[in-house]
Amino acid sequence: MGTRVDIIGHGGDLREITSQCCALLAELESLWSVFRPDSDVSRINEGDSWCEVDERSDALLQDALALSEACGGAFNPLIGQLGELWDVKGWRRALVEGRPLPSPPSEEVLASVRAWAAEPGIERDDAGRWRLRRGRAKSLPAFRRGPIDLGGIAKGAGADELRDAAVRLGAEGVLVSMGTSSIAVHGHRADGGEWRVGLRDPDGAENEWIGRVMLKGGALSTSGACGPRLLAPRAGQASEAGQGAEVRQGRETGQGAEARREDHVSEERSGALLRDPRIWGHHILDPRTGSPAAPRLRQATVMCESGVMAEALSTALIVGGVECIDEEKLREWAHRRGVSSEWEWVVVGEETISSPAAGWIPKEESAGVSSLER
Repeated sequence: MGTRVDIIGHGGDLREITSQCCALLAELESLWSVFRPDSDVSRINEGDSWCEVDERSDALLQDALALSEACGGAFNPLIGQLGELWDVKGWRRALVEGRPLPSPPSEEVLASVRAWAAEPGIERDDAGRWRLRRGRAKSLPAFRRGPIDLGGIAKGAGADELRDAAVRLGAEGVLVSMGTSSIAVHGHRADGGEWRVGLRDPDGAENEWIGRVMLKGGALSTSGACGPRLLAPRAGQASEAGQGAEVRQGRETGQGAEARREDHVSEERSGALLRDPRIWGHHILDPRTGSPAAPRLRQATVMCESGVMAEALSTALIVGGVECIDEEKLREWAHRRGVSSEWEWVVVGEETISSPAAGWIPKEESAGVSSLER
């Protein structure tokens, strides 16, 4: 799934747990990755023929569509082609390197992709097979990528799978971190304490944090809408583009929003760039408009029993706010899946606020916890 994975725990046979979890991760990658032409997702994306899929893919596709409905469309697994239309990294590279900017996608193309995502453009039969809806596959413009992209929830599902596998193999306590933003935990740390998860400061450097939460079990997902920082080159330094290092948010967790890009440009051009609103587009797209979201929040963290649910809700909070979430539909989905529909949150906007039972501890109240111990 194109990301790093960290597993920390105690109990059981370390060699066996590591081996089995690595094999499971490779298996999930082969099912859900859009970069694997033989994955379940890629095969469905190829056209309108029925595709038999693994039962885990079947469950994840059903979950994705149900949670999309519960989130009012603010989360949607059918916007893979929007990422191709809005090439944010390409925009930034062109701006920094002084090359001509790509044209924004036309309203006609965006309308076509929006309609596909809203209907939705995939269907399932009673045998658990999936396909793009007949007639709809040919209605989409030509893209390199297909419309289905489970990246928005696959990390949460994968973290849950790896955690559960480690527990079955004898782990007494385990924390799984996928991509530094999706976490699943069981039990407690080796010292008997709860798992500490530090949340990144979306306005700070890669290793700066604003506070922490304590996890006893379940899952956590963070979505962020961090924009790039455009910096003039330091004295004696040539202008160059640099990719921010991957976030490592603590010995126990590795949790945080996606690292922001720091581009060093001339002072003259940086002013022009910062006046171009399109440079502030980020990796979270609004399926309802087909464009990069214009969020009121900088970062949203959700904690609940299911990693899939946490992923969908954290994305929805950034895109549409809490008002887009239909709690009744969320409860219906949770009941069918046999999980709790309860969820807690920490959001960063003009200020950081949390739900009453989130267990949020601001950094200033975390005396004695260093950046490497949080």
